[in-house]
Amino acid sequence: MAQETETIASEFFAAIARGDLHAVRELYSPEAEIWHNVTAKTQTRAENLSLLRYFTARVSELRYEVLAREFFEGGFVQRHILHGRLESGDLIAAPVCLVVYVSRGKITRLFEYLDPAASALPLPRFRVGGVPSNKRLQLTRHSLAHSTRGSVFRQGWWLGGAVSAVPAS
Repeated sequence: MAQETETIASEFFAAIARGDLHAVRELYSPEAEIWHNVTAKTQTRAENLSLLRYFTARVSELRYEVLAREFFEGGFVQRHILHGRLESGDLIAAPVCLVVYVSRGKITRLFEYLDPAASALPLPRFRVGGVPSNKRLQLTRHSLAHSTRGSVFRQGWWLGGAVSAVPAS
């Protein structure tokens, strides 16, 4: 089971880095739900593929610098820095944390946590907690545990309920 999940994780990030959205689609369950902290909304597989198409069309030289990948029964948590080059030529280095659930060889749920202020990522306009995306945001990490389907992830990971968006001073 862990080997299958490790293979899925590696294939998923490699497919995004090379812009192979067909491969990403095949790794997602048809009913996959993808949640992003920057929008606080859940996307369907089709909606997420559309977002990835938008993103990969605007960022080249994508690569993932994996800081940590931890496996748990039914999925994994990965912290990484997403590197790439914007159309302007500027380089990005976005710190990201994902919590990914896998069942029957497919990604069923994915929770993505990133700090848009730290990355200058080309994202469609969004609002977080009433704060427009054109305002600088920072993420604050709290020292509380978050339970997800019986798995507990402790302080040190960015997780739902443990992350809040606030206007930067």
